[in-house]
Amino acid sequence: MPLELLMPPLVMGLLGAGHCIGMCGGITAALAFATPKANPIRRFVFLLAYNMGRIFSYSAIGLLAGLFGKYVNPALESSMSLPILRIVAAVLIMSMGVYLWGLPSILRPIERIGQYAWRLIQPFGQRLVQVKSNLQAFMLGMVWGWLPCGLVYTALAYALTQDSPITGAMAMAAFGLGTLPSLLLGGLAGSQVKQWLQQRNLRIFMGTMLILFGLWTLLQALAHSGHIDLHFMHSIHVH
Repeated sequence: MPLELLMPPLVMGLLGAGHCIGMCGGITAALAFATPKANPIRRFVFLLAYNMGRIFSYSAIGLLAGLFGKYVNPALESSMSLPILRIVAAVLIMSMGVYLWGLPSILRPIERIGQYAWRLIQPFGQRLVQVKSNLQAFMLGMVWGWLPCGLVYTALAYALTQDSPITGAMAMAAFGLGTLPSLLLGGLAGSQVKQWLQQRNLRIFMGTMLILFGLWTLLQALAHSGHIDLHFMHSIHVH
């Protein structure tokens, strides 16, 4: 899979750090407290195992998304003469930026829809909260990977634009790796990192970057379908 296809979900994960720490910071802090303070290595391994389980679930979801995209995306493009799934992905990326600004976003009702599935999965996670082993931490991460999250749904929309299950899985794995630094630091450093990542100015900056990235994704999708000419737009900008 070309690096340029992996960079967008990776950047999404990095820019969504403030949202990630708000959604999953509590469970990572609980994992950190599950180990003695005198044993930082074991604490780090627990956190890493949890996050690997979470990324494993993201990859599994991405594999299904890539399988769906492989057959549905070409059919939609040929019937509507538009890369519909790419446009949806771009809109969701911009919506995530608006979400980080703290403004109403279409991702909020989408998250509420995901709550119905989460109610079925959540009890399995509750049985694993008292983590005693790396395997339990990994399994808890696998369950937590299905938590309703607008940022995950945004990355999933991008995975739907891929043309194979493998590239879909790799896209979601790249997204998961992008979220990894904030959740590892949040688990190790606790409230200090959470407070810093959730500063309003930082969230506005990251939200703005996502909106610009989503806009560029939309322009690329329209250019790919021949609806706009990016070279023409560039020549106007130069002159």
